[in-house]
Amino acid sequence: MSRKLAVMLVASVISPSLALADGAVLRAQDLGNAQSHIATLVAAARSRDAASFDAIQQLNPQRPEYYKRSRSQNPGIAAFAFRRLGPTARFALVDLAVFHAPSHDGLDDRAWQAMQAGLLDAIGVAADPELAPVLRVTFERSANPALQSVSAVGLGRLGASEVALLTAHARPTDARYFAALRGLGASHQPTATATLAALLDAATTEQEAAEIANALAEAGSAWVWETGKLGSTSDESAVRTQAAEALVRNYGRFANEAVQPMEAAVVRVGHKDTRAMISRAPASARMQHLSTLLR
Repeated sequence: MSRKLAVMLVASVISPSLALADGAVLRAQDLGNAQSHIATLVAAARSRDAASFDAIQQLNPQRPEYYKRSRSQNPGIAAFAFRRLGPTARFALVDLAVFHAPSHDGLDDRAWQAMQAGLLDAIGVAADPELAPVLRVTFERSANPALQSVSAVGLGRLGASEVALLTAHARPTDARYFAALRGLGASHQPTATATLAALLDAATTEQEAAEIANALAEAGSAWVWETGKLGSTSDESAVRTQAAEALVRNYGRFANEAVQPMEAAVVRVGHKDTRAMISRAPASARMQHLSTLLR
């Protein structure tokens, strides 16, 4: 029996329409060669942990009757609801995203898109390399900037393995440019941070500089690195130094919407040598102000 046939038989036993159904984010066939492997993972997870699949079916955070009970009454709460299920629910989330979409009845576009983003966010937080194809395909094929961004961040969380893909789209003329920036920041990789620094040096608009500053803030975040979950001390030094130097070096070039994100990024990176970096820059009231933010 061929592997492909075996996958289809397993899928049909567990859920008769698995091989043909569409998900909330992708169609199964969009995964190409990865479809059979993802289907096998989902089928195996359902057989050993049916409770996770049942929990998601009962959750329905995208439904008005769920999110309107929250203080914000915002369907964006779906992301938090899916995250709370934990990494063991990642295959059940993939099932919804790729194979078995929930009913669209009674949902407006805002609620549906919030659910799509919430699914991708929780899948990305699980940081399972085997599920990377779901994030890659969404990032490269979706026309929705929000879905591009959340999938790019999920790819970034997978680390060095996805940096090349994100870097390939980190060009100002690329439709996925801003999403790629966020993914590079979320990777916390030295090569990715070097790319972000070079892009900030070359940035010509306030919006572009603001987006890059936000990505550098994530890459070099003192708080994130203090968790000890990201990598070696040498990586931390390289990433945080590159981020801080690029932000200080370019701070004086922008005067409008990029200023606050750049200031916030400098504070968030919190490099121990930031004041020394500022002292080496051309003196100005702006640079003096930046220094006061660190006190």
